[in-house]
Amino acid sequence: MDKMLSEWISLASTDLDSAKILSDSKKAVSSVSIYESHQAIEKALKAYLYYLGIPISKIHDLLKLATSISAKDSWINKYIGQMQMIDSYYPRLRYPSGDTFTQAEAEKCYILAKEVFQAIYERLSELSKACNEE
Repeated sequence: MDKMLSEWISLASTDLDSAKILSDSKKAVSSVSIYESHQAIEKALKAYLYYLGIPISKIHDLLKLATSISAKDSWINKYIGQMQMIDSYYPRLRYPSGDTFTQAEAEKCYILAKEVFQAIYERLSELSKACNEE
């Protein structure tokens, strides 16, 4: 794995770990956990875009990032509906909205982030292995 790809994966993994710690917290930090889950997914998607050689836009829209991947690799499509859900939280996490988020919502977002991260990590491993065998 090259240096840039490793950095993207490492950043995504750190955000995923943070989301888990925060979603398990007894304090009212659900919004921060959801934010970290979003960040983990975003960075994992950008790692995969980088691997595919697709230019990485400086955006935070998970749906747009996933759609860019989908154009070359359709396995990501099964996560797109759930990404719309976490994308809908994003503006309310970044700016005052009066919204509150539950621990259940934080856990749901963490589970999605973990699934997407693992799927991307496994896909990258499979593709790297296939390239090494050629």
